Amino acid sequence: MRLWPARGIVCGSVGENLTLLLNVYNDGLEIDEVEAHIDFDTNHLRVASVQPGAALDVITQNTFDNAAGTIDFRAVGILAASYPKSTGQPGWDARADFDRSGIVNISDFGLLAVNFLKMSPVTVTP
Repeated sequence: MRLWPARGIVCGSVGENLTLLLNVYNDGLEIDEVEAHIDFDTNHLRVASVQPGAALDVITQNTFDNAAGTIDFRAVGILAASYPKSTGQPGWDARADFDRSGIVNISDFGLLAVNFLKMSPVTVTP
């Protein structure tokens, strides 16, 4: 993870909006969850909002507290959010049930691992 701008190089005037970016670098590996807990000095910063990116589908925590000086964020992919759930349960997502068994379990993780970055054949009809 990398926070930008880095500590010590933040410049601005009182009342000015500032955008901080928290980037997660995966070095080519699959990431199914990210969690960040950031403390900030309440004498110098005030959080107006936290905007998630689009890489992970399910935001499970997105809070900040200007009195305490904290930001807490957690996002997961569809597979992690749906494990271990079955059809009809809250949080169930059929897109994570790769083997179409009606339950998201370890076999779905296995199918993801074996087929990660593979392409499906596509037929195009003019």
